[in-house]
Amino acid sequence: MLGLRFTACLALVVAAGCGSVDAPVGVADSALSSCNDVNDCSVPGGSGACVGVTCNGHHCEYTTDATACPTGCDPLDTTFADCVVGGGCSTVPCKIADATHALPFCDFDDTTTMNRCQCTTATVGTDCTANSCQKNASCQAGTCTYEAKAPIGGPCCNAPTDCISSGTGVDCSNNICACKGSKKFCNGAAAGDGRCVATAGCCLDTDCPAGNGCQVRTCSIAGACGFASNGNPGCCDMDADCGGTATCANNTCTCGAGEKFCTGASAGAGLCIPTTGCCTVSDCAAHTDASVACTNNACVYTCDSGFHDCSGTCKSSSSVDSCGTMCTSCPTGNACQTPACTGGACGFVAGGASPCCNATGDCTPANACQQATACTANMCVFGSTGASGCCNSASDCPKPSEPCLQAACVANQCATSPILGCSDDGGTAIDMTTAAADAATPAPDLSAALSLSGGGGCAFAGALPASATSATSATSAASATSASSSSPSSRALFFFAVALGLLALRRRRA
Repeated sequence: MLGLRFTACLALVVAAGCGSVDAPVGVADSALSSCNDVNDCSVPGGSGACVGVTCNGHHCEYTTDATACPTGCDPLDTTFADCVVGGGCSTVPCKIADATHALPFCDFDDTTTMNRCQCTTATVGTDCTANSCQKNASCQAGTCTYEAKAPIGGPCCNAPTDCISSGTGVDCSNNICACKGSKKFCNGAAAGDGRCVATAGCCLDTDCPAGNGCQVRTCSIAGACGFASNGNPGCCDMDADCGGTATCANNTCTCGAGEKFCTGASAGAGLCIPTTGCCTVSDCAAHTDASVACTNNACVYTCDSGFHDCSGTCKSSSSVDSCGTMCTSCPTGNACQTPACTGGACGFVAGGASPCCNATGDCTPANACQQATACTANMCVFGSTGASGCCNSASDCPKPSEPCLQAACVANQCATSPILGCSDDGGTAIDMTTAAADAATPAPDLSAALSLSGGGGCAFAGALPASATSATSATSAASATSASSSSPSSRALFFFAVALGLLALRRRRA
């Protein structure tokens, strides 16, 4: 109820005067307040015998009590004892009957007898100031009274029953619901649905602290905060909501150490699995060039087409590093070969141009005597064209007229080479070790056949006999070799022949 404060005078006569509403003495609570019916209004103690109350438009108003004063008040009583309001701040006059009153009546609206404790009827808009729950101010015997704003119901009220249906433990001071004692008022959905809880308690769920990802806040009727499951997968209110060996802790399905919870198709159908397992495919890490599925709570990877598994890694079946079903690189070949993976099998392709090849047609002859005859191990094989001066071996070439020269076939061209130790003057055989030392050149081992390769083919010279070599013939053979081939092997033979000829010449001059 609205606490209506009157500054009471020590005397009940007008001449005594009243203090202001803020005076520290003589303050009393008025029975005037807002109301839903007359039962919400009461007559202040110490009031005159003719003072009554009524409920008018949710305002408690003073009125002459016709039951208590069947003949009306006594207008001749100068003390106005019949109309005095207990604790009031004005002298209420008793007036004689008039057109609207059949009997003498207490005129509670007579401002001439008011000592302006709070308001006068002439200054309602100025004297009475409403709060957030009040409207329609009225001034009764110098006291402001209001009705509650609509809609009625906490926190606004006209009577305690607008707060709590029983009206127990609550009042409606200043048209605002308030609990008695160390409690606070919680609004209800409608008038009378409110409740009183501990000051530190909650009124709404949102008054409580937020929970974890499985929890929604709850506020009980008693004002206690709590939590409930939000119903999401893996959330629970009890162990039975989980399944398997999982328990419900903090509204979350929880498994033991080294395990994690997998939700089921419905509540209670979940299970605990090792943390390394999967509940759904989203638990599996992506692997390059592979698809993944979660099968029996294990991630199963399948390599994409064109790839195969190598210890958990999908490798290309067409790469030389993992050809076919291999997990190692293809083997390396000779200098003319580059590894290749064709149709899932390791092989080789030419590592360059002639004398490397993929087919015989890739080979280019080094001279006019050569023609490509084969491509073996990606290396060109050349043979003689059969023309004059051309050969496949020394036997295809004419025997030299010089006794210290022998026929040779170099790059499929006929040539001559010196015979080691041959002397056309009948002298002793040349000491090649000494000759080589004299020339500051190591003596080569010429006891075996000479073999030349590269530069477009191979040619062979026969073994040298023990007879002396003619310097002139050696030089001629070397010149012929140089002229017949531009390959590195031919050039090497040329320089070797020249050196050998010089050694023989020097020996003969000695």
